[in-house]
Amino acid sequence: MSKFLYRWGRRAAQHPWRMIGVWLIVAATVFGLNATIGGDLSDDFSVPGTEAQRGVDVLDQLVVLAVDRFLERRRRSVSHRLFQADLRRF
Repeated sequence: MSKFLYRWGRRAAQHPWRMIGVWLIVAATVFGLNATIGGDLSDDFSVPGTEAQRGVDVLDQLVVLAVDRFLERRRRSVSHRLFQADLRRF
């Protein structure tokens, strides 16, 4: 493996534009194959009954609560500023 990596690195150093071209072809091929035969990507995994899943569920609930609190404070702040602007007009 060491000899393979050494040769690979040496060729990459001797012919940098060829290596960049090869990597671009590889990337285009991978993206093309993914677009044509690849499925939809998903990051929604669950393993019911595990401690990790309970932790994820708790974090989901906390995020929802935090967002609700943030939006409520934002709404109060905006309505307070509008109220202050109305007071200044009078």
